[in-house]
Amino acid sequence: MPGAPSPPDRTAPKLSRRRLVLAFILAPLAPALLISLPTLFDGLDNGGLLKTVAMFALFGGYPATLIFGVPAFLILKRWVRPRLVWIMLTGGLVAAAPVALSLLLTRPPEFASIDGQVIAQAGRLTKAGWIQHLYMLGAIFTLGVIGGLAFWIVGVRRFGREPTATLPAP
Repeated sequence: MPGAPSPPDRTAPKLSRRRLVLAFILAPLAPALLISLPTLFDGLDNGGLLKTVAMFALFGGYPATLIFGVPAFLILKRWVRPRLVWIMLTGGLVAAAPVALSLLLTRPPEFASIDGQVIAQAGRLTKAGWIQHLYMLGAIFTLGVIGGLAFWIVGVRRFGREPTATLPAP
């Protein structure tokens, strides 16, 4: 529309499309690998590390990336410089959003407990249930922050010689 204000141009120098695609492919693997590491030490026959990483990435990381991460990037790239803190925060929100939505949109069971602690009773969450949900969302948010870090390293970080500030002579 003529005369409509355009969004502020706060973007960094043009990002490499190839590196961004690679970042969207590799970033979900970092938290999937981290959460799968216990399979190396638990002594159980659970399919091994690679199958566990694939499961977490295919059913957790990639759907959240496609549904929330790509649109978030496309929207935010015009408004926010791609800095590490913003990318990590967005990664955490992208990871936690599907879980938060599913928790909000589903009804708790009539009764549920974890380790003898009642988390749902009479179809409502108890205080312990809310704490359990917040703990789970915090853990998933943290994994998303790690994915955001991986995204920044692969897709945004400038490699090579960084300009250094020189201090004036005393």
